[in-house]
Amino acid sequence: MTTGLFIRSYPAPGAQAIPVTYNAGVYAYFVVCLFPVASTCALVAAMFEPGRKPSWLIPALVILILTIFLAVLFLRALRLEISRDGISYSNPLRGTRSLTYPEMSSVVLIDYRHEGNGPAGINRSLRTWTIVITPNVETGKPTLKIPLTMFPRSAYNELLLLLKPEVWESDAP
Repeated sequence: MTTGLFIRSYPAPGAQAIPVTYNAGVYAYFVVCLFPVASTCALVAAMFEPGRKPSWLIPALVILILTIFLAVLFLRALRLEISRDGISYSNPLRGTRSLTYPEMSSVVLIDYRHEGNGPAGINRSLRTWTIVITPNVETGKPTLKIPLTMFPRSAYNELLLLLKPEVWESDAP
């Protein structure tokens, strides 16, 4: 539960930034590639069935294989860098964004693990955590949103120790 945003100094008192770089984790590959790979397998199986094949089968297969290729390229380009000076996040759609520790105004960790829990208690969200780093207004830099779900659990642990963010639970459907 939150008590409001606090402006703090970063890294958190007693924490020391150890330079490390994280790339996309196994879970990210699983989530992003699951549907294209499963669909490709189904279409390949359909190619081996006897009888006439639909005209869209080969183009659909090519599109799915291209989708898998692009998804893997996207995931390979994801990068989270923690340095002694600040944090940098890179993805192929938005490029690289970085903030130094003195530029940080507030840090919030959004916990999606309870999102969508209804009477059945089923978590309908594939994401688990996003860290939102708000810069000081004077910097003119945009907010840095890092989908920690896409990175190994060690990245989550490192950022929690380093920044000690306020945790907000998402209860959106």
